[in-house]
Amino acid sequence: ARTLADAETVDLDAGAMVAVGAASRAAFSWSDAQASELLAGNLLGGASLTVQSVDPVAGTLSLLQEAGTARFTLGNAATVKVTAGQLLVSAAEPTSSFVLSLAAKAGAPVWVAVDKGAVSLGKPAPVASASSASGAAEAVTLKAGQAAAFDAAGKLLGQVDLPAEKLGAWFKDAEAGTATGPMATLPAAKAAAQPLAVSQPAVAPVAPVAASFGADAMVVDAGACTTLRWNAA
Repeated sequence: ARTLADAETVDLDAGAMVAVGAASRAAFSWSDAQASELLAGNLLGGASLTVQSVDPVAGTLSLLQEAGTARFTLGNAATVKVTAGQLLVSAAEPTSSFVLSLAAKAGAPVWVAVDKGAVSLGKPAPVASASSASGAAEAVTLKAGQAAAFDAAGKLLGQVDLPAEKLGAWFKDAEAGTATGPMATLPAAKAAAQPLAVSQPAVAPVAPVAASFGADAMVVDAGACTTLRWNAA
C-alpha cells in the first residue's frame, strides 16, 4: 500500500485499487493515446475503487466500486462500466454524468443518479446469466434527472425524480461531510387494503316446505484532493 500526499499524481494500471481516507477526496481521469480525456470524476472520503480492465484503443474501462460515493463524467468516445456488488452501471452516451453511492450502513440501498445523459443498470455477467435462466433478470435505464435505489442483490427497490441541482447540492454536502442521509428517499409503501367486514342480512325463520332444486356446476377463481490518472500505454 502507498499513501499519496496532497496534490500528488499517480498513474494506475489494471488491478490497481484506490482507497480514500474519510477526511480526504480524490480526482481521477482517464485519457487515450492522443491525450483526449475519456473519463473524469471524483471519489469522496471513504470510497474505494479498483481498475478491473482498461482498453484505451477501444475506449472501454471497467471499474469496481466497493465503498463510498463517486461521480463519473464521460468524454466523447468512451464506454465505462462500474460494478458495485450485484449492480452493474454502464454508460456510453457522450458526456454522460452520474453518481454512484454505497452507504456504509449494512442493508442500506445502493443509489445511482444521473445528472446528464443516460446510464443502463443491470447485473454483472455471471449474475445476469443466472438471473436470466431463472427468469428474474431486470434492466433499468436512467436518464438525466432520475435516480434509483437497489438492494444488495441488485434488485430495483424504486425510482424517483432527482433534478441535477438537487443532486449537485447533495454531492457538495457529501463532499464536505455534512450530508445527513442518502441522495434521495423512496416514497413510503402504501398499506395493503384491508377487506371490509360485511354483515349477513337477518333471515326470518320459515316453515319447512317440500321442494326440489336443480343447479348447474360453477367454478370461482381465487383472487483533501489527490489526482489519479489512467493513461494509454
